[in-house]
Amino acid sequence: MTTAVKIILGVLFLGFVCLQVALLFVNEIKLPKFNIKKLTGKKEKIKILVIDPHPDDETMLSGGFIANFSRNQDVELKHICVTKGEKGDEILKVSETELARIREKEYEKAIKVLGCEDYEIWDFHDGKVELEENEITKKLDAELNKFQPDIIVTYERAGLYGHPDHVALTKIVHDLVEEKHPGIIILYKTLTKRVLKSIKLPFHMAKEKEVVQALPSMRLPILKFIPLKYKACRQHKSQNLGQGKPLWLLMVLFTNEYFTDKY
Repeated sequence: MTTAVKIILGVLFLGFVCLQVALLFVNEIKLPKFNIKKLTGKKEKIKILVIDPHPDDETMLSGGFIANFSRNQDVELKHICVTKGEKGDEILKVSETELARIREKEYEKAIKVLGCEDYEIWDFHDGKVELEENEITKKLDAELNKFQPDIIVTYERAGLYGHPDHVALTKIVHDLVEEKHPGIIILYKTLTKRVLKSIKLPFHMAKEKEVVQALPSMRLPILKFIPLKYKACRQHKSQNLGQGKPLWLLMVLFTNEYFTDKY
């Protein structure tokens, strides 16, 4: 074996070791794995409604979840996006009308990549979810009566970084279920404490309000769905999903998605 080959193998081995250490650091493998049958207690088909405030919210924290259960024959999964994200002009610098059109198409491409065939994008206003609480509550109540989900998935109580739309939608879901649909289980998507401390989140969106995230109580391994999740993320070309970090690196490192059933 030549010296050059030995060096290459040594570098590859070192890289592999570093990757394993990084995976252990960012993934809370001690948390119990998500078990949908155990959670619901149902043996027949389980219905899941995933609801998010903006296009791309479906992908980063729950893309693996959607890809997984969209392919599960024992599950019927639907996704709803409440707004078209017309305020989220991170890259293109176009009008809100044009951005809404662009982001709606990006959402449709991404959700199809994840394998979800049943989806809707509503026409409420980005940045005004709290102001439109009554109208959203009425429409969501009608949807719950129609679809009758066993599980709803949405952001945890602080919207991860205090985004007013995230926080408002989670409160709408929580209050509506508590008042009118107490049989539905809500899963709140979140991140681990270690990850929350190590990544840069746009906390300025909280407008100086305190942000206290609900931490996970369970994890869903998504390793086999990471290529699909990455491809779905890539559909949101108008957004800076990596926040300065390569998307592929985030996908490789985060091999679990995290949830809690505590508000």
